[in-house]
This record gives sequence, C-alpha cells and structure tokens, in this order.
Amino acid sequence: MTVLPAFVVALLLATWLWFEQADLDAISKNALSDGQVSKALWQQVELTAISTFFVLIIAVPLGVLLTRRAFRKATPIVMTVADMGQATPAIGLLALLVIWLGSGMKAALIGIIAYAVLPVLSNTVAGLKANDPTLLEAARGIGMSPMGVLSRIEMPLAVPLILADVRTALVLNVGTATLATFGGGGGLGVLITTGITNQRMPVLVLGSILTVALALLVDWLASLAELLLRPRGLADDKKFFPDYDAAPAINSKTLKKRPAVAEVLDPVTKKLTDKVAQELNAKVDVDGEDPHQVALDWMKKEGFVK
Repeated sequence: MTVLPAFVVALLLATWLWFEQADLDAISKNALSDGQVSKALWQQVELTAISTFFVLIIAVPLGVLLTRRAFRKATPIVMTVADMGQATPAIGLLALLVIWLGSGMKAALIGIIAYAVLPVLSNTVAGLKANDPTLLEAARGIGMSPMGVLSRIEMPLAVPLILADVRTALVLNVGTATLATFGGGGGLGVLITTGITNQRMPVLVLGSILTVALALLVDWLASLAELLLRPRGLADDKKFFPDYDAAPAINSKTLKKRPAVAEVLDPVTKKLTDKVAQELNAKVDVDGEDPHQVALDWMKKEGFVK
C-alpha cells in the first residue's frame, strides 16, 4: 500500500529536479507563471470530485431502483441509454454539449458524468442481483422490512462490487477531465494543449506528469476507501446465530502421548473470538473463499504459521 505513494512522490521529485535545470524560453515561462499550474491542478481536482459525486448520487440510487420488482422492466432501456453515454467518444460528446450549453465547466461536468455513470450503474445492478435469494428470504422471515433488507443485507453484500467501479470511475474521471479544456472547462488539459500547440515540451511534460500522478494518487486513495468500507460481516442484532465459544477437541490418546498439543492450541482458542469466527465464516459463506485458505491466512496473520 505504500509503494504507490512513494512512486508518485519520486515521480514529482524527479520532475521538479528536471525543471530546476531545464532551460525555459519566454513562452514556456509565460505558460507556467502566475499560479497557472496550481490553478489548472485545482480545476482538475474540482472536475474529478464534483463529477464523481454526481455519478454516485445518480448511479447508485438508480441501480437500486432498477433491481426493485416494479422497475425491473425498465432496466434494459436505462442500461442502453447509459451505454450510449460511454460508447460515444468523450471529445465528441463534449463538443455536442458545448454546442448545446456553451463553453464552460457545466458542459465539461455533464460530459464527464455521462461518460462515468455506466460502470457504477452496471455494477450496482450486478452486485444487488448477485445476492443469494435464500439469504434475503431468511431476512424477511425474521421480520425485516423491505428497507431493512436493502440497507442491512443487500447493500452491504453489494458494496465490494460497487466500490470497485467507483474506484474505476474516479480514475476514468481524472483522465476524461483533461478534455474539459476543449470546452472551456480548464484543468490540466490546458497545460497539455498549450505544450502541443506551441511545441513546448516542458509544458507538455508537466501537464502529462501531473495528470498521471493525480490519477495514481486518486486510485490509491480509492483503494484505501475500498479496504476500509468493505463490510466485515453483517451485524446479528437479532441473535439469529449462536455464540461460537471455540474450544479445542483433542483425542485423549493423542493428548496423553503429546501433552504439548494443548499448550499449542490454547493461544489459538483465545484468539478465535466470536467476532473473528463470524468474519472468517463470512469470507467463506458470503465471499465464497476457500475454507482452507481462509484458515491458513488467519493463522499466518496471527503468527501461528510461518
């Protein structure tokens, strides 16, 4: 998890050192002076953050709605419209929006949002449809309301799939936001296009490297969020499942022959609390992981196995 930030820092440091010894002419200095670099970087961050926010508040609720019985017939139509947004070349979509809305950040934001809605929408629908029907029926059977089943069972189970594509959408938005310059939306694309049109390599390189660094940093932050927000198991507030109370079972002949076995298993038993057992079971029953591998990974993590 620390390799990527270190690489980004090294990349930015190398770029700074290169600029320190680079021989910039008047055109390059003019393109990079008066805080234009920081302005372009802030605009890029702003475009990415705002567009991702609107993608989430559009795609996730819409995905939930399309998995409800009353709206399932509309799913193919909505997915086709969303697919059109991503199938259309981003620069062509932006050009159409500029003709319609005029130049500025508004047209750029709508173009970025339309381009990034599909991945999050499709994975929200896929994640909710992938939930085990018997698990949902069991939740209804113990008295959960439809909203309770959605908020406490369906959404937590679908979160890994949704988060994976939110991460994809974030990185996609960083790249697409560079095209906002063609619609007057600003961003790091200003530096890139200035470098190309004026044939000034330092300006082009700086804009490109800052875009790459921002995309890598956003991807890393999104991976942290994905790790922290991933559900660790569902809360059993109804006490539907019994306490585990793990205890070692050793054959009496084996124990008599090798009494040290009890001493070895005792720390394992102490570490295997109810919460840990529920988390391990969730990895097998919910995530579909191999039981042997789950147990082995936990033993390695706790230092019982090298």
